Amino acid sequence: GSGESAKEIVANIKLEKPKLRLHLKECLYQKDNLIVTRYVFEGKENILEEPLKQLEIRNLEEVKNEKMKAILSKDYENYSLKQSTLQIGMHLITMIFIIPTKIPKIFKNALEEYEDKDYGVGSFKELTQYQQDFKKDNINHHYRTFIAPAKLTKIDLEFAVGLDNFLPYNSSSFIITTEELDDE
Repeated sequence: GSGESAKEIVANIKLEKPKLRLHLKECLYQKDNLIVTRYVFEGKENILEEPLKQLEIRNLEEVKNEKMKAILSKDYENYSLKQSTLQIGMHLITMIFIIPTKIPKIFKNALEEYEDKDYGVGSFKELTQYQQDFKKDNINHHYRTFIAPAKLTKIDLEFAVGLDNFLPYNSSSFIITTEELDDE
């Protein structure tokens, strides 16, 4: 509509590093976010003096939940299925990523100049139909599933802190509540 040719549009594409943002709340309608200073990630307990604001996820694993893996493999045949797990107190958060293995041709030129290739091309989109929350052995389990940027190998997980409602343009967010869950 603006008179630009397809070549001009493709030449002006600039890729940005995608981010995923976690909002941790006591209940869904709470305005502020809980502060995280203690967590377990990749088998290591971490205790911080300052609130956790960012966590880089580098080691994505194969999806371990066989039932979820079977469902997702059927629905997303030509995608890579990976996961990362984070424990905050009695809450075990399993983030499952459905990663496209191909990048659309329109991004070919922009990809050559893109510095953050490991973070993939595109953005995160939460698929709420695969969301699960339940309690098992006194641990609250939270499964969140996302379509992830294409060719993703690393994730920049940001934590919303306090009354932080700010969501940068290139970020997607999800909410985990610490409310008591029902047993599985």
